[in-house]
Amino acid sequence: MTNVLEKHIALIINDNIDKKALINALLLNTLDNKQFIMRGSRGQVYSDTELHDMIAKEQRYDQVIVAKHLNRKLRTFSSGERKKMFLVYILEQDSDFIILDNPLDYLDHESRQDLIDYFNQINTSKIFIQLANRSSDILPFIKQKYVVDEANFQLTALDHSHKNAVNTFSVPPTIKQFIKISTLVVYRNVSVSYNGQQILRNINWTIKHGELWQLVGPNGSGKSTLLDMITGENTKGYGQNFFLFGNKKGTGESIWDIKQNIGYFSPVITELFERKNSVKEIILSGFYDSIGLYQKPTDLERRTVDTWLDEMELSELCEQTFLNLSTGLQRVVLILRAVVKQPPLLLLDEPIEGLDDTNVNLIIDLIHKLRRAKQMAIVFVSHRIEPKLKSEYIYKLTPTKQGSIGEIIFN
Repeated sequence: MTNVLEKHIALIINDNIDKKALINALLLNTLDNKQFIMRGSRGQVYSDTELHDMIAKEQRYDQVIVAKHLNRKLRTFSSGERKKMFLVYILEQDSDFIILDNPLDYLDHESRQDLIDYFNQINTSKIFIQLANRSSDILPFIKQKYVVDEANFQLTALDHSHKNAVNTFSVPPTIKQFIKISTLVVYRNVSVSYNGQQILRNINWTIKHGELWQLVGPNGSGKSTLLDMITGENTKGYGQNFFLFGNKKGTGESIWDIKQNIGYFSPVITELFERKNSVKEIILSGFYDSIGLYQKPTDLERRTVDTWLDEMELSELCEQTFLNLSTGLQRVVLILRAVVKQPPLLLLDEPIEGLDDTNVNLIIDLIHKLRRAKQMAIVFVSHRIEPKLKSEYIYKLTPTKQGSIGEIIFN
């Protein structure tokens, strides 16, 4: 038992690393490090990508592969349950070690703790190699912790005394004029149902100019539904006491009237950008709320984007092709796209999920500086409360059998 526990290892990776190449090096036992030798060992990969591929495979062939004992396809389980089911399946395969690629990502607090508890139960059955973007996500029983160099995959021991770098950037001046109104969003006894199933019940929530909110709640509690009602992607606000920028929903405003007053980021947006736009073009598209750049930007808009990239020390990315960036850097760029016009309302849906410690610190500092500029209201959505984010208010969704209910917590 002791031998296995001593062999578990955590590798801290940053957003610039070629994770696919690192995983292949681990699987092929070609990682050239004295601290880490797995010669002749066979490995399996446990990741969200592998999980999604398995869900697609079960759908494609219309068969149950993973949870055969329950005769249920993976897609029918909650996010936390399907991760656990897939882990059990991986454990049953013939391997000596399992690569855990950020296993706690996109899970709410209860699901994260449930999965951690399960890892604690099985940590003597296989050797685990955990890849983690954030040091706080390292599983508690792993004692060997290393930082991976992005250039050659060399390992150095994790230094717990290291402190996050101080970000000294400034927020560039806003160049667009927006509506001046104190109350931006009002939900008044708003309820949402799908196919007879109530999702949200009697939501009362008011967002005012300059406020910083955290919207929290477990997976499936309706956080995205609330945001989609604001952006116009969800039509459930029509016919209810739901107000945007002083107007009741459905009183003649177009979706573009709404979008021009909103900056929005969600991890799923990354999948929409398929053209070979440069980083600068992607950020410029934020002025036009378009997926890609189809209008000729003004010189002032171009200079503003250059200033943002300079301030964030990302100028070297300016002309790089967006699709060639790592997933983490793509998300940072899309967050800049959301904030570049400094709209009255900024919606950030899971903005730091999957980012490394450095970029998490960067984005939270950016939110704080935008907050101090008092140019916009910010809604930060997360499965968990981020302790570094000093928000004034928390809006918490709690699921019930009659739909999620909302609670305002003064932070």
